[in-house]
Amino acid sequence: DGMPTMHTLAGEPVLEGKYHLESRLGQGGMGVVYKARHAFLKTQLAIKIILPDLVGNDPQLVTRFRQEALAAAAIRHQNVVGVTDYGVIQGQIPFLVMEYVDGVNLRQALQASRLEPREALAIVPQICDALQYAHDQGVVHRDIKPENVLLDKQGRVKIADFGIAKIVGGAGQPLSR
Repeated sequence: DGMPTMHTLAGEPVLEGKYHLESRLGQGGMGVVYKARHAFLKTQLAIKIILPDLVGNDPQLVTRFRQEALAAAAIRHQNVVGVTDYGVIQGQIPFLVMEYVDGVNLRQALQASRLEPREALAIVPQICDALQYAHDQGVVHRDIKPENVLLDKQGRVKIADFGIAKIVGGAGQPLSR
């Protein structure tokens, strides 16, 4: 959303000495997502940080956030946003490092223009394939909505935000597909 990083995260916008926060992408009910760059590899990433004000107010929040990290990391699929790291800022505020998707979410795409039937027919099977794969790994997303369906500039779907996902019977080891 272009808001300055300092509004939601105090101090130097560098995490663990290697993740440089560049800009704020958006904010949800639980956290803020930043566009970042790895200091050494120079790759672009997205980093989700729990809102600092919420950490002390809800003891289950950190547990749910860690659950999101585990659920998302258990799924290695071309249509799911990849999770690459998890950490804690100053021993209190957890963050999640994910692949950066250069594009828009489905809500933004629908607001910008009406999807042609062939475009919709290309999107729906990718969503279904990602969710089926997640279910096969024992992970139920439980929050599929247009804001959590990302579309990259080539029209590929990436499912994001496993914040309220449920792991059913223990997720298997990360698999690729």
